[in-house]
Amino acid sequence: MWSYPLLTTGPKRWLSITPFTPLKNKIANLHNVITGSLKVTINNVSDISGCTVFAAAETGGRCTVVAATATYISVINYSTSKREFTVIQVLDSCPPNIAAADFS
Repeated sequence: MWSYPLLTTGPKRWLSITPFTPLKNKIANLHNVITGSLKVTINNVSDISGCTVFAAAETGGRCTVVAATATYISVINYSTSKREFTVIQVLDSCPPNIAAADFS
C-alpha cells in the first residue's frame, strides 16, 4: 500500500514526498488538541517544479503519479525495490489560457 503523502513545496512548487509515519504518529497522539510542532523530511520527486496539479494511484502493486506543469505532463512510477521514482513519459502541455481559448 502507498503510504507517502505527495505535496507541492516552496515558491517553485516542487512535487515532493514525505514519509507518512511521523504524520500518522502525531495525529494519533493529538487527542483532539493541536499543539507542538512536527518536523518532517521532504524530498523532491525527480526535477518537477512548477507543479500545478498531480494525482497518484496504486494499480497492479505499483504507484503511478501524473504531475502537470504549465508546459508538460510527467508520468512517474515508484519502484518499491529501488525506493525511487522513475519518469516513464513526458508529454507536452499548453498553458491553461491557451487551452481554454481553443474550446470557446
